[in-house]
Formats: sequence, C-alpha cells, structure tokens
Amino acid sequence: MTGVWKGVAGLLPGRESRERRAAEKAVDEIVRRRKEIERTGLPQDRRAGGRPSDARDAIALACEAARRSLGLDPDRMQIDAAVRLRERNIVEMATGDGKTLAAGLAVAADALSGRRAHVVTANDYLAERDAAWMKPLFDALGVTVSCRIRGQSHDDRRRAHAAEIIYGTAGELSFDFLTDGLRRDKDGAVCQAFDACIIDEVDHILIDDATNPLVISGDLPTDESMCRLVNEFVAGLEPAHIAIDLTRREVALSDDGVMLAEAWFAKRDVLSGVSLFEMQNLQIVNRIWQALRAYHFVQRDREYVVQDGKVLLLDPRTGRITRGRLPGGLHQAVEAREGAALSPEPHPVAALNMRAFGSLYARVSGMTATATLDADEFAHVYGLRVVPIASAIPRRRVDLPDRVFASARERDERLLRLVAERHGRGQPVLIGTMSIPRSDELSAMLAARAIPHNVLHAHFTPQEAAIVAEAGRAGAVTVATNMAGRGTDIVLGGTPASIADPRERENGRAAAMRAGGLLVIGCGRQKLRRLDDQLRGRAGRRGDPGESIFLLSIEDEIFEPLQGASLQRLAEQSAREADGSLSEPKLAGIVRTIQERNRRNEAEARNTARSYDEIAEKQRQILWAHRAAILVPYQPRAADIEEAGRGAAELCGLDAAAGALLALRDPAEARAVLHGLLDILDSSWQEHVAALDEIRQAIGWRSIAGRNPLTEYASEALARFHAMLARIRAAGAKRLTAALDPARRAH
Repeated sequence: MTGVWKGVAGLLPGRESRERRAAEKAVDEIVRRRKEIERTGLPQDRRAGGRPSDARDAIALACEAARRSLGLDPDRMQIDAAVRLRERNIVEMATGDGKTLAAGLAVAADALSGRRAHVVTANDYLAERDAAWMKPLFDALGVTVSCRIRGQSHDDRRRAHAAEIIYGTAGELSFDFLTDGLRRDKDGAVCQAFDACIIDEVDHILIDDATNPLVISGDLPTDESMCRLVNEFVAGLEPAHIAIDLTRREVALSDDGVMLAEAWFAKRDVLSGVSLFEMQNLQIVNRIWQALRAYHFVQRDREYVVQDGKVLLLDPRTGRITRGRLPGGLHQAVEAREGAALSPEPHPVAALNMRAFGSLYARVSGMTATATLDADEFAHVYGLRVVPIASAIPRRRVDLPDRVFASARERDERLLRLVAERHGRGQPVLIGTMSIPRSDELSAMLAARAIPHNVLHAHFTPQEAAIVAEAGRAGAVTVATNMAGRGTDIVLGGTPASIADPRERENGRAAAMRAGGLLVIGCGRQKLRRLDDQLRGRAGRRGDPGESIFLLSIEDEIFEPLQGASLQRLAEQSAREADGSLSEPKLAGIVRTIQERNRRNEAEARNTARSYDEIAEKQRQILWAHRAAILVPYQPRAADIEEAGRGAAELCGLDAAAGALLALRDPAEARAVLHGLLDILDSSWQEHVAALDEIRQAIGWRSIAGRNPLTEYASEALARFHAMLARIRAAGAKRLTAALDPARRAH
C-alpha cells in the first residue's frame, strides 16, 4: 500500500489565497448542484445510475441526502470542511460546528466515487454513536456503513470491513491489519482496501498518542521477585541518588545512585559482573528506570486509579478509565509501588506506530477543534496541512484574562465566590480540574457552601452521559476532571436526555442565555495550551453566549520548574487587583513560555520515539514481505504452491525448493511444510521484538557513558536482525530439507 507521509513546506501566502479562492468556487458549485438535485430528487439506485460525475457532484448528493434523511442542512462552512477533508488536510472547526456531519459528507462522497473510507475515532463510544447518527444519510445514498469496535468476533470483523464506510478506533483497525499480516493462509484476510481515512480528534490520535505504538501482544508472567526487589531499592533512594529533569520529565540514577545500585544488587546476588551497564543486566536497569518513573512521574488519581486492588489507567484528556497498561514494565512498577498484585507483562508480537498506520492509506485527513498549535509537527511528520474553517455563526464567547493568585487558598476562595455569584444568577458553570483529588476537594468546598453540583471523573463514569446532559441547564454547576475530548457537547438548557419536554428545554435555554451562557472556569493551567483551549471551547457553542477564565496560583504545578525565591519575590512585589489576584503581567507570560517549552519537549520526545519505532518498522516490513511470499490459500493449487516455493527458496537459500514442493502429491502436505516455515519466522520475530523492546527500555542509560542511545540502539538492532535472518535461513533450510527428502526419494 502506498504511504502518504510526505514532508511539505509551509505554504506561501499567495498559494494559500489561491487555494481559498478555489475552495470557495468549489463550495459555490456544490451549492448550485445541490439545488438542482433538490428539484430533481436523489437517484433511486446510485449503482444502477452509475457513479457521480466528480467529487463535487458526490458531495452535492450527500448534502441533499443529509437534509432529507437527517433534517440537517449543511452550511457553507461544513461543505468547505468536507471539500478540504478530501484533500489531505486537517480541518480545524470549533466545538459544535459540525465536524461529524462534515466527515459524513466527505466519506459518503468517497463511497459514491468507489473508494472505501474509514473514520477513525478516539474511542468505541464515538465510533458507535457517529456511525448510528450518520447511517440514515448513507442509507439514503445506498452506501453501506459499519462499526469496528473492541470485542468483535472474526466474522463480525470481516463483515465490518466489507462495508464501504467503517467507523472505528485506530487500535481496532490496526489490530485487523496486524492480524492479517500474521495470518497463516493467503485467503484469511479480514481487511479490504485502505483507500481513505479521516481521523477525528486528530491531535489526540496523531500527537498525544503518537508515542504509544498500536501493539498486538501476548502475556508473559512478571518476574515478581525482581520487580518487588527493585521497588524496595528505589523506595529507599535519597535525593542525592537521583538525577531528575522536571522540564523534560526525565529521571535516572546519579553517579552516586549508580554506585549504590551496583553495591546493593551485587550484595543480593542478582548483578552479573561488576558494572550495572553490562548487557546481561538489561532487565535490572530497565526495572530501575521504570520504578524511578513510577515514583516521580506517574501520579495516582491523575494517571491512574486503584480499584479493587487493580491499577487502572486514566485517559489524560478525558479522565475516563481506559483499557490497556503502561508499557515496558512501567505498569508493573506502579503496581509494585502500590502494593497491588502484579499483572502479566505484555509480550509484543507485532506493532505499528501512528506514522506507519497512516501509511496504510492512499489518503489521510483529519479534524479537530485545536490543531493550529501543532501545525508544524503535522506538516513535518505527517505531511498534513492545518486549514482553519471559520464558524458560520460568529463566536460570542468572552475569554477573560488569566487571574494568578499568591496562594492556592486565595485562588480557591475567589473561585468559590465566582461560582456562588454566577450560580445565583442562573448561569451554568463548568469547572475544569486536572486530577480526581482536586475535583473531590472542590466538590467538598462547594458542598460546604450549599452549592448543588455534579462531579465528573473516572469514579463517576457510569453517570457521565447524564451529567453532561445536565451541565448546560440554567444554574447547573459541574466539576469535571479533564473535560476536553469527551465527544458530547454541552447544550444550553439541557438535552432531550435530561428534559423531555421541548418547550421546557427552550425556556431553559433562554434562561441560560440571559444569564450569560456557559461559564468555563479552568482551575489551573494544563502543561499544554492545546488542552486548555479544548476546555475553553466548551463554552460559546454555535454562536451561544459564554465566558471562560483560568484561575491560577503560583503554587500550581505549571510553575514548578520556576519555584523558588525569584518567583516568590515577583509575587510579593506585585500589586493586587480588586479580586485579590496579582497584577504582574509577567506571570501570564511565564505560563505561556512554560507551555510552549513543554510542547517543544514533548514534540522532541515523540520524534525520538518515532526514530526508534521506525527502525523496528522497517525490519517488520522486510520480514513480513518474506512471510507473505510463502502464504498459500487454504486449498492451494499447483500455481499457488509454485509461487510460495519460490518465496521459500529465497528465504532459505534452497534453489530446488519450488520444484520440490510441487513434487509433493498432496497439496495439503505442501501447505503443512510452508506452515512449518511460518512457525520459524513468527517465533523468531517475536523473540526479536521482545529483545528490541528490552534493549530500547534500557539503552538510554548508555548516555551516561557519553554514547548516543539511538545510534547504539540502531547498531544493536541491525546486528540482531541479521543474526535472526541467519537463524531463520538455517532453521528453515533444515526444516524444508527434512520435509522434502522423502518426496524426492519417492520419485
């Protein structure tokens, strides 16, 4: 399949202007054609009538189908977004401006033009919701749609991929590709063509999740004694034994810590040799590093929760409990720290990073409300350009400047006074926090002041839909941990799920609007500005009135890299505003600087992770090409066996393999011989991937000796890959010769 990640240069203003004019002309033409279709009607059978004449005709058909089937009349901006989505762009649209409909128009046009299209969502809930929502549109056009979610059987997955449009997560779609790559028969594939892909919440999937490869893994028992031993060692370390960089979120043993570790583990007879950094000590080194990360960077009730004695992860954007485990032994390190039972360690069988996932498609595009801040990374890494789409309705939200207080206590007092005041006037209020304990703390404060409210975080996930449905009602107060990206809009006046009577909803909406619309209060700033923008975007939906404000204190985590006498002195010298906040404008500038530094550091970390991933990805492609060359159908013909025999000959270095396989009278016997080669390939690759993963987790320690970890990893990975191929060739030749000799003797 052809990849699409091609680096692009920044567009010149002249080119951008030309493209904008071209897009406007395209929208004009689509609107004109749509009016003609409105008069003449939709084709009764688009298959009998042939395909649309071009993409504009297809989008025009989809627009009219949306009006008739969904009661939604796409506006010019939604049509513009649909056009751009079919041109390898990321469209940036404000919350509530109709990204779901725009994507529906684009993929409907793809299906009408004979292309299979995938809409990649952030979770199963959104995949099911959006597929069900858009289904009447697709039905009206005679286009088939399916949903690919977790837990489906092989037959269900095959049926899902038979549809022209599939809604699903990157994890499930990549799982299907990887399992197809590991199939044992040529005709056992689930996936069909990867023609076009639209990624919803593209910043979350291609940026936030970019360092987490899409992995198929088995489970291996955890070395519990070693894990507990390392936890005991790390728990007893003093600050002098640790080198920590809070800005880059990096931690390692200091020189004194390394000396202590070598003595400590040697005393317990688990250190091989004298130095901690000898290859045979990779497991200990990795365990120590993961335990250090568990103690210093993985926070309970922020990154994870403990329920029923189990460590469960939280989605950093939504605060929901999410499936999966922390990689590379980090999950087991957290479990050891918490005294929980240790879960099995994942044993990677096959993996795909996000850039490789996108390369499966002939065309990729995306959409989100917040892409501009990461536009350079989208362009450089993925070859995708960010195109802001103006709202059809002017935004009325008022974004107030940040207020910074000298202490968390003063900030909280101001927050509570503000909430009480706005609640009293009937304005709905959403308070965004960054951790579960912080949400619970604010909830207790609100309860003490007799302010009714709802709390939304991982401990209340079953009530999430009801809480969000209530959040826009007049006077409602909602405290939410990481509200961004939940996939459900907050509607002023409430939703049918919370208020059945339409008249009551309309009256409630009017009351909420008179009070000023939704007020979003950010309790502190996130480490990335994009996450703050996503919270802020909850207010002012589709031209509604609204406000947003962030209340900070110099004790907040965002200021942690600068905590000290200079920051305290700046606060003491600052005058006070009427609300008690500090008037020093430098403080707001400091926050922006820290957030931008965090963004650059995370981009650098993602780039480094991709460099490691791509080494393994290139090796996977080489090995899987060999694997594909020896596949035969479940019931092979002579031509199939001959073709696979040539692949076996190339793999094993046996020139006579193709003819010898044909000499086997029973095709099933030839298939069994080839399956034996597959066994050798697969077991060798799994061992290789596990070794690479272990080396990667520990290789960073070589920087202490002044060596480049990536260069060291690349060299080690290449040497091991060639050694693996040599072992496969030798074992394969032996297996093939043993299987074919009886056939030769018979002839």
